[in-house]
Amino acid sequence: MGVLRDVVEDCPSWTFERLETEGFAPALLDALRLVKKRPEDEGDSEAVYVAFVRRTKGIKIARRVKRIDILDSLNASRLSALNEKDMRRLTRYPAALPELRNADG
Repeated sequence: MGVLRDVVEDCPSWTFERLETEGFAPALLDALRLVKKRPEDEGDSEAVYVAFVRRTKGIKIARRVKRIDILDSLNASRLSALNEKDMRRLTRYPAALPELRNADG
């Protein structure tokens, strides 16, 4: 599902409608819609990012994919160098992880 999120975000010809016509289950597409960024999710603030992450709490698979995505993004070793934008992005992730852990009870 994480790869599908990237496909919909990064490839204009792939839409939720196209995925549906390709046979992807509606439940999977509902979860995918939760983890795909929307215009209101853009911005560097921690509050905006945490609100985006909270949206994923309602569906278990969305929660799991978002948690894995955050943990992967926290791995700064995958970046050749850290710039100011990277540093801002890295500081907002730790605040979001508890939101996803708490949802599992």
